[in-house]
Amino acid sequence: MRLQAILCLALASCIPSNVVAVEDRSVRVDLDRLDWQPLAKGDLPGLYESVEVTGEAAAVLWKIFYLFSEGGQYSAAALVLKGESPAFQSLQGTWQMVGKRLDLMDGSDSLEASVSGDHLRFESPTGSVTFRRLDLN
Repeated sequence: MRLQAILCLALASCIPSNVVAVEDRSVRVDLDRLDWQPLAKGDLPGLYESVEVTGEAAAVLWKIFYLFSEGGQYSAAALVLKGESPAFQSLQGTWQMVGKRLDLMDGSDSLEASVSGDHLRFESPTGSVTFRRLDLN
């Protein structure tokens, strides 16, 4: 009887998970507090998902995915607000490091690129995109 009373008391004091909103249950990373280092060629290969888009691009880019290969190829898809409805746009190409900058070989300026653990950030004069690495397995 005493054990039942203790269990009831313990269970009554627990907060069910449905009390906390789903979006508040995950761990949030403070991206500005990460220790960002210049990107090295070996850091880049992998699959990335955008977690933050700032600047001019934030008005139209909702989500971006990049897959970078060790051989210098990449494939990307972005969910873009075009007109009244979003649509995916995709592209592929080759990449190379030019000093400490990433050149996507698409005719645009190279990007300042940095890493911190499983996070990758591209910066340009008009904004930035921060990604997190996804597990391919």
